[in-house]
Amino acid sequence: MGYSIYIDLPDQEKRRRYGNNFTPGSKEQGPHAYDKGDRAGVSLWYSEVYPDEDRKASLDVGRLEMAKDGVGMRYKATAIASYNANGPIDWGYEYGTAELGAKAWEEDVGLDMGIKMNASAARYQVGMLRANFGVGADTGVKCGKEGVGIQVLGTGFEVGRTTKLSVLGTSVTIKFW
Repeated sequence: MGYSIYIDLPDQEKRRRYGNNFTPGSKEQGPHAYDKGDRAGVSLWYSEVYPDEDRKASLDVGRLEMAKDGVGMRYKATAIASYNANGPIDWGYEYGTAELGAKAWEEDVGLDMGIKMNASAARYQVGMLRANFGVGADTGVKCGKEGVGIQVLGTGFEVGRTTKLSVLGTSVTIKFW
């Protein structure tokens, strides 16, 4: 069983000062395919609500996704996910997630080589903190702008802008800026 936590504050000051600038409203989509440039997939049902300019709530059910990940590919299946914003704080969760992928390099990061193979019962995010509860055999090395790290069969660490501790796929992550 594995756990993960992740924290991200890079745009919080800008969002605190200027807001999110969402257009109030809502949308719902039944089964549909999507293509967002570096990722594409299908979703059984998706809904978004924007009560005002600074808040957003979304729910995604039954999503399969393929994404370009630096010099590599990643495949992900998610049963239920919700991504939300309340002012400068993003928060959300995913239940029933499986990922498979391989990567050699990412321009924005530097050396980020490895394989990704994991299944998560639950993932939670609040602000710059993220937690993952599941099992994993992710293996790789990372050295670049985000920091340095190593992971073998889901167990390892990362230190730097992104700081992470993983044990058998369960992890806690903090992204400082």
